[in-house]
Amino acid sequence: MRRCLLLLKYLCFLSGVASTAGSEIYCPRFLFILESQANCRLLFDTLHFTFAPGLAGILSAKACPSLSWFKNLPTDIPLHHWGIYVHVLEQKGRTSRIYIGSGTSAARGVRRRLWDYRYGYSLPQYVKLAFDNGFKITHTALLARCPTPDAGNIPRHRAVVIALEAAFACVFWAMFHKDKSYGFADLCPWKPDTFAYKGLCSHNPLLESIIGNLDFSSEQLSEMAARTKERQRLNRLVYNAKMRANPTPSYIASRNANNLKQLPGTKAREQAAIAVGKYRCEPCGINHRNKANLTKHNATPRHIFYAARGGKDPFSCDHCNVQFKYQSEFKPHLTTKGHLSPNPTCSTSCYEIRETCAGEWPLCMNDSRLMSHLAYSRGF
Repeated sequence: MRRCLLLLKYLCFLSGVASTAGSEIYCPRFLFILESQANCRLLFDTLHFTFAPGLAGILSAKACPSLSWFKNLPTDIPLHHWGIYVHVLEQKGRTSRIYIGSGTSAARGVRRRLWDYRYGYSLPQYVKLAFDNGFKITHTALLARCPTPDAGNIPRHRAVVIALEAAFACVFWAMFHKDKSYGFADLCPWKPDTFAYKGLCSHNPLLESIIGNLDFSSEQLSEMAARTKERQRLNRLVYNAKMRANPTPSYIASRNANNLKQLPGTKAREQAAIAVGKYRCEPCGINHRNKANLTKHNATPRHIFYAARGGKDPFSCDHCNVQFKYQSEFKPHLTTKGHLSPNPTCSTSCYEIRETCAGEWPLCMNDSRLMSHLAYSRGF
């Protein structure tokens, strides 16, 4: 695709700059990973990037992009994706700002980095300064995104994403100073002073360190990530058990807030489980909303009783082949016309037998269903 080739072109240019320029504009680890354009192209293709709509046209246009183009980009941030994001910061009566960054969290992807802005954690230098001066983020979009890679490829793929961040920061000149080179000013297709907005990026992203160990193979990194994940899981279990035994006010508040946040999704999942019978008790014929409720129900006397009878109700009339849950419903049935009608397996009606038996056993001894009914009616 044309837009992929255009972005790859800038990425390869940055790789070439890192290979020939002084150490003041790049981290040596980029030179190790992006040692050639062929290697850079191979890594780029394996990440399966998806770019913002209209990006190819903007890169090939003669005029630099306006702020409205950034504000019209879609705002959806998918789960489990890395990405290069752009923030639009505005304040009434002042020139708008943009900031371009990347999110490469192994666990939560780009959403983890965007979460920092919401709560004010690890803010970039000039973004924090803009917040202090009254600017607010009015729009956030992704310029490029890719699925989170597996643990064995994270360090090398992270280098590609950061290099692509540098390409976007250069192309759209999101740098704070317009008269400073930052090591890639000559790669910008437009003059920095022609942009209608100001940038908030403080440095060339190629100066940043690449988190991850490049001395291990992919298999070793995957094994280390699996061990780390298991250790974190065990630590969470120990911590949660400790907090449940002696909960602190902050833990209770955090748990309640988390439950309230997840309440809509929890209700939707429970309704779906009831609809499809995911947690169904067959003997009792009841659909439960979750596994905990089903486990609790299985220990009740009602379930134990029904399970022992194969799901039958406690009061059954074998003569009519009907069942009743309560004795108050079963007794009136014995006097109904339907119950006193002739049995299909016996030529004598239940009423006639009760009249002619005179307290003795019924004449139709071969009808086990009738015997069961008469035994009940006599109090056996």
